[in-house]
Amino acid sequence: MIGFMTHMCVSSTARAALDLGYQTVIAADACATRDLPTPNGGVIDAAGLHDAELAALSDRFAGVFKASEIV
Repeated sequence: MIGFMTHMCVSSTARAALDLGYQTVIAADACATRDLPTPNGGVIDAAGLHDAELAALSDRFAGVFKASEIV
């Protein structure tokens, strides 16, 4: 799987895929996200958000690899 908004679209799709019985593989370097504003006026930087979401997904929902490892 590849896509934009790692913490939204990629995450939701991988989680739903597991519910439907699919084994999902994510190309980490073919996904991205953006800085995310927090309710208290701060910002979560895109790289940290991307890494945190991929770590969460790899814990249960998908295999996470570099694109070169998949192809």
